Amino acid sequence: MREKFAGIIIGIIYISCIESVAVAGSIKKKSCSEQQITMLSFGDYLLHGRLQQYALSNNDFSIFLKKVNPVFEYVDFRTLNLEGPVANGVLSSGKSASLVNYYDNRVLSSYPMFNYHQKAVIAIKDLGFDLVTTANNHALDRRALGIDKTITTLKENELDYVGTRLSEQKKLSDFIRIQKINSFKVAFIACTEHTNGISDKEEQVLYCGKDLDKILSLIKGLKSSGQVDGIFIFPHWGEENETKPRQQHRILAKNWIEEGATAIIGSHPHVVQTMETMLASDGRLGFVFYSLGNFVSGQVKPLQKVTVGLLLKLQKNQHNLLEVVKVAYIPMVMNGQTFDLIPLSSELKYQSIAMNSADQYLSQNLGKKNKMYFEEAVQALQNCEF
Repeated sequence: MREKFAGIIIGIIYISCIESVAVAGSIKKKSCSEQQITMLSFGDYLLHGRLQQYALSNNDFSIFLKKVNPVFEYVDFRTLNLEGPVANGVLSSGKSASLVNYYDNRVLSSYPMFNYHQKAVIAIKDLGFDLVTTANNHALDRRALGIDKTITTLKENELDYVGTRLSEQKKLSDFIRIQKINSFKVAFIACTEHTNGISDKEEQVLYCGKDLDKILSLIKGLKSSGQVDGIFIFPHWGEENETKPRQQHRILAKNWIEEGATAIIGSHPHVVQTMETMLASDGRLGFVFYSLGNFVSGQVKPLQKVTVGLLLKLQKNQHNLLEVVKVAYIPMVMNGQTFDLIPLSSELKYQSIAMNSADQYLSQNLGKKNKMYFEEAVQALQNCEF
């Protein structure tokens, strides 16, 4: 990864593109203050075959999420990584087929080429998610048509997305989403390191490495335009099952923070990695969480079933830009039998050995200072005390 930033001329070119980016509709949900933002982020929504079978047989993809429902009502903005196409009627070859409403492992499928039923999107929309990232290594599992159909499905369900674009879109600014959250405008950019070797013939995916100069130019243009108060980057990066980031990812994060990013929230390793703050040369303090782990998945290794909900509070700093002023993580595990997400409890006597092990791992990797158990988080958010 390189330390240099994109040139001034390139930055100027993209500023003109950025100025035309549409701002999504305002988020009309309960907020404690218009002068701050609370944000809740989760990792990979990765629906393996047995999860799809279970959800479709029960006609309910929300079946995995009901125990975490209460926390969503009290935050201003919610994100996750949608890992895989939602392209019913598209085969792994990218060709059209008949729609199905059952798991056939052909149209709707699992590893290594995922594809989900549209009800998987309806469930996360109903839960309260506002934006999903679509740039990941499974983005092209249904080729160009799959990305187009995924975007269409998300739009039909009024769920915003970032990281991919329609095959007909060719502007770099198509990879930016700007949301009006409370009294602020926040920009979102998402990228992936690769797409499992599948060729991106229509250039629909933004890449963290080979598109580095483009991403730096987007950040530079957004910052220079004065159009937004904060910039979030969601990279799909890192090595699977590694609990710490590699040096090249820390360097990449530093580049983005230095150029103007407010915060970086990563995914892909399928396990929870570390977090840190980075000081930019202009005095801004950027925040990085390297991997949130899985949100919902069928993976079976103990650490693959450990996850967190990342809570952030943002306010304006002395530079009149948004800055992360408070961080908390809500520890959770996924039940290997019923696949539902279970918040850990402060009452250890109510937890299994596996839950206690998960709790200890998160404390070691993320520290105890920022841990907030589910019931504490709900109460703090409800009382506007976060």
